[in-house]
Amino acid sequence: MGVATLGDPDQVGGEFILRPGYDCVYTHRMTSKYDHALAVDVLRAAGVRFPEYRQLFGPLSSSDHFTDKQLAAISEQEKQVNEWRLRKQTSATVTA
Repeated sequence: MGVATLGDPDQVGGEFILRPGYDCVYTHRMTSKYDHALAVDVLRAAGVRFPEYRQLFGPLSSSDHFTDKQLAAISEQEKQVNEWRLRKQTSATVTA
């Protein structure tokens, strides 16, 4: 089985949500081939409503059958995502 070529790796796209009449309601332009928006952000912009984990189950705790190490990893990942979102918002404001 061969390897598919997906095009020029130097060309980057992004995620866009268009309403009828080409009304653009969400834009995320990639700065590299790895710079996709978070799926949850795109889905929310498209009007998909779903609760966060904490809204469903409350704060994470060891009673959720996570080890302390897993809880620490989850908290660290959430912190990194929030920092990433803040950087993206800041860079969008600066470039606008």
